[in-house]
Amino acid sequence: MELIIKKYGREDGINMPRREMKQTDPSAQTIIAVSGVKNSGKTALLEQLIPILRGRGLRCAVIKHDGHRFAPDREGTDTQRLLRAGAMGAAVFDGEKAQAVKYAAVDETALAALYPEADVIFLEGLKSSAYPKIEVWRTENAPAPVCDPGTLLALVTDAQSGPPGVPRFGLDESEALAELLLCFVHQGGCKMGELTHFNENGRARMVDVSEKPETARTAVAAGRVRMAPETLALVKSGGMKKGDVLGTAQIAGIMAAKRTAELIPMCHPLALSGIDLHIPSGGTVGILYNKTMVDDPVDS
Repeated sequence: MELIIKKYGREDGINMPRREMKQTDPSAQTIIAVSGVKNSGKTALLEQLIPILRGRGLRCAVIKHDGHRFAPDREGTDTQRLLRAGAMGAAVFDGEKAQAVKYAAVDETALAALYPEADVIFLEGLKSSAYPKIEVWRTENAPAPVCDPGTLLALVTDAQSGPPGVPRFGLDESEALAELLLCFVHQGGCKMGELTHFNENGRARMVDVSEKPETARTAVAAGRVRMAPETLALVKSGGMKKGDVLGTAQIAGIMAAKRTAELIPMCHPLALSGIDLHIPSGGTVGILYNKTMVDDPVDS
């Protein structure tokens, strides 16, 4: 087997501040396989999930299994030339990253030990393994899922059905999938029923919040209305044939604030103490409710 190892002291090509490495007990790490047939979108899914999980404080590493032989280095590099010359291994490093190539028979366990600071290690591939896994299934690539349903944490698919009892997510529902993974990581594994806003099939649902204490919350929203300069002049002067545009907008904004629970999915009814919408000449719309100001810039 050709083994290539790369470790980076920076992320996403952006220099990151130095920080003490978390020496995690390997037994406490979460290992999750992302599996599926070829070209199902495993790498694309990981590209979406990793930034979300990173933003929630989890450090992720990825180990990719290649079912075929792969080129361990780019053509023309010094390390590639040395390997061709017969070296049993070659490595290169600088002040922030390292890469090593070694000819040896290894498995994912040995590679996972290279990342003791990772909270989550994703294994790309290994669809026949016993690891808890996310399967990516596109109906155009395979007639049915290929993984053992008993190992599935979730199924990411464009299909309208899947194995019974397996949470199902759409191909663009990475945020919701990340919530399931966060629960799995922090609680040592969880069932979909433990996620309050998802049912046992992974579908969104409303929950009872009547027992929650009252809290003050701030919501920030933005929107833009673009129009020709002459149209804006007519709006400001009140010369529009359909009447007072700003006055109508004032009423519409107040009505919209009162119907927040109807307009925003999964939002509970809000008890508003008052609404004061104003449109100053500078072109900024502000809505004041529950003593919270939401600024809404308007392009002219």
